Amino acid sequence: MLCLLKPIHWNPDGYVGPAGHIATSGYPRDNGFGHEEWNNSPRMHVSLNGLPFRALYTERVGNQGKSAPNDTLLLMYASHDGRQQLVGIAGSALYVDREGDPQLQRSIKQQVDTGDLWREAWKVPLVQRRFGTQKDFRTHWTTNGELNPNWICPERSFFWLEEPLDLDPRMITGKSKLLTMFSSFTAIPAERAAYLLDSIPIDHRNAAWRSIRESLEFASASDDIKDVEKAKQIDKTTQKALIDARLGQGRFRDELLRLHGHRCALTGCAINEVLRASHIRPWRRSNNTERLDPDNGLLLAAHADALFDRYLISFDAEGHLLLSNAVNDKELRSLGLSCAMRIDLRPTQRIYMADHRQEFEGRNRTPVVAAKEA
Repeated sequence: MLCLLKPIHWNPDGYVGPAGHIATSGYPRDNGFGHEEWNNSPRMHVSLNGLPFRALYTERVGNQGKSAPNDTLLLMYASHDGRQQLVGIAGSALYVDREGDPQLQRSIKQQVDTGDLWREAWKVPLVQRRFGTQKDFRTHWTTNGELNPNWICPERSFFWLEEPLDLDPRMITGKSKLLTMFSSFTAIPAERAAYLLDSIPIDHRNAAWRSIRESLEFASASDDIKDVEKAKQIDKTTQKALIDARLGQGRFRDELLRLHGHRCALTGCAINEVLRASHIRPWRRSNNTERLDPDNGLLLAAHADALFDRYLISFDAEGHLLLSNAVNDKELRSLGLSCAMRIDLRPTQRIYMADHRQEFEGRNRTPVVAAKEA
């Protein structure tokens, strides 16, 4: 899976039609609107082979979109007023190449009725100022201004944010700013895309969010395993051990079961089937020695592991629970967890946990230290 960060024109009205925001570059600056401003419009629902899809538009990715495979995660963000915000996500997205499949694009345009969308654009005062007369604008629309949707994604994996999400570029790419040119794009690892998904408030998530997040989970593991398999300098025995460790299996899991007495480090649960062997320092940030190090592991029950893996909880140097701003005490108790819980950390585990805590604190600028119960 290719995960793409793609800049699009800012629309303060939810991307259901042109909103008249003044752009500083590209097509929107010259014409008063951007084609991506319809991306969340009900008109962009289409049916293909009897299945529900969404049609979208962005500036091309590479040469006629050739840089985008047929299973792209498209993360669309907008820059405005000194901010950069995530606005929409399309999972399992397919780039629609006009030259490659003109029949598909014709079908999409007919269903959206793109030829009639000029009316919505013409209502925007900024567009009227740019063109002067309706006739001039219609001429522009019919010659090179008509919307040509160039992406489709299944309806089940289309997620438009109720409220745009402020982005911290340093947490995503390590740079102070994401690209702003509409023709540009940035490929990011699946785990950074997962970070963005996890940054969306819990009460804003829906079935589409869950579908995309699950696909990222699989893609991240798949990518990591492929990297191990392609590493020629690693012998087959070590490759197998690494793959097992990435999946929370094999010797890595056995060592964690032994060290934790076959019980969850947090809850004490001893049901083997729900125990998960997870890495403390993320796989992508660990070398091969650290990936196999049981001190870089934590044995947790599945629900606690999910919270830990997605940085909704962490632990301080003494093993006390740290709670994300996104989770409150009541929700914690509903999972059978208590704010008074703590884990025992071995000295080397504390070093690894410091890395997890740093990422946790980056996602939660004012992390909540779970108060001890009386």
